[in-house]
This record gives sequence, C-alpha cells and structure tokens, in this order.
Amino acid sequence: MTKNQIKYDNFRKTVQIATIGEDSDGVLAGLRNAPANKLVLICYEGDKDIAKRASTKIPEKAKIDVAVYDTIRPEHLYEGIMQVFSSIVEKNRDEYDDFLLNVSSGDRMKATRLGSI
Repeated sequence: MTKNQIKYDNFRKTVQIATIGEDSDGVLAGLRNAPANKLVLICYEGDKDIAKRASTKIPEKAKIDVAVYDTIRPEHLYEGIMQVFSSIVEKNRDEYDDFLLNVSSGDRMKATRLGSI
C-alpha cells in the first residue's frame, strides 16, 4: 500500500443534508464551515424550482455533487422528512461515512423537524 492510498483510506467522506427555501446563503455557509463530498437539498414540492437553480449554481462555487429531494409536503412534514432522510442515508451509506444536517436555510418548521431526528 502506498502513502497516497493510506491517506485516501483515512479520509472520511461526508454527505451534507440541507434544507433550502428562498435564500440559499445558509447552505453555502454550511458548506464553508463543514465541507462535504456531496450535498443533498431538501425542500417542499413548491420550492423545487429554487432547489433546482441552487443545485446548478452551488457546484460552480463549491465543486460538489448536489442532489435534490423535492417531495416534502407541508401537511405531511414530519413523515415526509423522515422518509427522505431514511432514503438519503440508505442510498449513500455504503459510499459515505458521515451525514451532517444543515438547517440554516429553508422553512423554520422543516428545519425544526429535521433537527429533531
């Protein structure tokens, strides 16, 4: 095993899961404070255009893979967030070591529910 392989093997890969709404500044600040290998944006169905725009702009600034989960409905907030969070972890658990939650952007109720997981 070479030194480069050892260094790479010791590097932990991280997914940052972030709520997003009208303002994406909190998402970018979260990436600056806690760099990640992948960003997953969670939003209401009605905010999917905002999330899609951010998912194309953020990689230009942060050089990161971005996925969007835009299926959460306000009337099923807690259930929707739990399903999305479980899906994200299940889909990425073999490739990534750590999962961070960034609730600095997006709807307060969504952030509160996600923060309680």
